[in-house]
Order: sequence, then C-alpha cells, then structure tokens
Amino acid sequence: MEAPWSVGNGNDGQKVRRRTEVWAAAVGQQFVHPGNLQAARAVFDGNDVQEGVRLDRRSLRALLNDCEAGDKRAWVILVRQHLLAGMVNAPEKFITPGQGSEVAENRKGVRRAPRNALAALTRAFDKPDHPDVTPALLLSFARSILQAPDNVDGVLGEASGTFLAPDAQGHPQPRVLADKTWFDSLFPKLPVSPEKGSHDPAQQPDEDDNSRDEQDLEPDTYTRDQYESQHTRMTRLRADLINQVRAVQVAVDAAAEQANALKTLIEDAVNARILSGASIEPAEVQMIHAKNIKDIRKAAENLAGPLGEAAFAVMDL
Repeated sequence: MEAPWSVGNGNDGQKVRRRTEVWAAAVGQQFVHPGNLQAARAVFDGNDVQEGVRLDRRSLRALLNDCEAGDKRAWVILVRQHLLAGMVNAPEKFITPGQGSEVAENRKGVRRAPRNALAALTRAFDKPDHPDVTPALLLSFARSILQAPDNVDGVLGEASGTFLAPDAQGHPQPRVLADKTWFDSLFPKLPVSPEKGSHDPAQQPDEDDNSRDEQDLEPDTYTRDQYESQHTRMTRLRADLINQVRAVQVAVDAAAEQANALKTLIEDAVNARILSGASIEPAEVQMIHAKNIKDIRKAAENLAGPLGEAAFAVMDL
C-alpha cells in the first residue's frame, strides 16, 4: 500500500519514489536498452507526481524550431518531456543513478545525481560551462537522442542506437562516441548552491551516494508553472479548443441520435400495443416517462446558453 500524501509526500517521499519508478519502468519497456529505474529518481517533485506534469502541446518539430529561435523554456520542455527517457534508456547511458553501487571500472564520466545532469543540460542553453557547447551542438544532440531508438545500426562497433558526438557546429565528430564521458565533459557536474544548502530533499542522491553536494543550481527550471510562457499557453489552449469543439460536436450528435432512437422506440411500442389489443400503461407510469423526457429536453435547451456565449467569446480568440 502507498502512504497517504500527508505522510512522506515530500520531493523524495515514498509516493514520489514509487510512482517515479513505475513511470520509469513503463517507459523503459519501450526501449531496447532500459536503464536503471533509480536514474529517474528526483527528476520529478511531489507536485509533479501528485498532480501530473503539464504537457506541452507543441509538436517536436515546433519545439525544436522554438529552440533554434532561442526559446529557453522550449529547451527545458524538450529536455524534460522528450529527451529524458532517451538519455536514461540509451545503449550508452547519459544519465545514471549516480550511486556508490555502480562498479567503478565500468562507470563512465563522473558520479552525479540525475537531477544534476538534467540541470547542467538545461543550463547549457544560455549559460554553457564549456566553450564547445553551442545551440547547434545542443540541437544536434537532441535530434540524435530522439532518433536513436529507430537507428538499427550503431557507430564505432557499438550497439544499435549509439551515435557520434556532435561538434560545436552540430556536425558528427569522426571516431568520437557520444557517451557519458563526453556528456559529463561538456555539461560538467554543477556545484552545490550556497543559498540552498541541503534543504531540498529532491536534490539529494541515493543514501549510498557520497556525492551529497549534487544539487540543482536552477530549481525554478523544473517548476511547471514557470516553464510555460503565455505564448506557449496560448498555443496549447488553441490546440485544446479544436479538440474540445470536436468533443462537443460528437457528444451533441450522439445525443441527437439517442433522442431519435428514443422517439422511434416509443412509436414502435405504441404500434405494438395497438396491434396486440393490449391496454395502455397506467397513468402513473406514463407520467414518469413524460417527466423524464421533459427533464432531458430541459437539459438540452440549457445547452443553448453556454454555446451561445462560447460562439460570442470565440470572436475575440
């Protein structure tokens, strides 16, 4: 059983861990090389797990175009909602649990908490910590992550889905594998934020991780209400409007079809009674049916109000 939200519902509470691991397990099944479930730990906070992450309605093409135009929020959304799964479940993992249990001789790069790796990648969009990190490199890396699951061939004799590391111009570098060593060198481990200290449990790595200074220097990067600009919200709501209009149309069409079916059923029942010579239904039964139908008709008439207001309001869209 899960504990109630009033118990252990912090950023690293029982429910956050459990549900994050369930999400990681479900997503990992879609990849040939599923990663460690702990690699997704602390990526989501308590609000994300309890209320859900607000999805951005833009297509990948639109997000990439907005990133090319310099939209930092679009880059954060792209990383969190689209690249994270591919980075955790890649044949060459870019994000690992960062635990002491990882075998040292087989570990590439440095030990770091998953959130630290994500923070370094999102930070690099406008505050790169390496001179070779450019928008062209970031977008090339993003496209390679997105395309990797469909690549049947690997590079440099490695597993399928591996790819060459991009250079500052976004071009693949010959004989340079994109792996955690390359990733950690271009997006180095961020130091602890002095003003935050270790107060945020979501920043803490696992209990056996000695790197307890791995914290996100930009915690606001992961706040749902902050990474959606008003322009993005407008775009999302306009897309929602199209779907909602279709849903109402389908519902109204279905209601009209059911109303016609009701009328036909009653008429057939009346004809059958006449042909059989049976007596009519008792008056109290007729009154019950009449009342129910009247209530349905009243509910249908009430639709005219909000629909009329919607038709008027849409002229200001």
